Amino acid sequence: MMSALERLGVPIDEFVNFDTLAADARKFVAKGLPAILTWFKFDMLPKVHWAANGKPVDPQISLI
Repeated sequence: MMSALERLGVPIDEFVNFDTLAADARKFVAKGLPAILTWFKFDMLPKVHWAANGKPVDPQISLI
């Protein structure tokens, strides 16, 4: 959905604050993993990169 908005010329910065995204993700992860997801091997997920600049996404952000 964000990509579609971006293609239409809508700046996604209106919806996502990249400056606080990592901090928000860390707060969420600090709450702990829900018991129902303990079976999932999160460490096996591939590393992801931001499409806009190719920089790696903070692992805390890519978990949420």
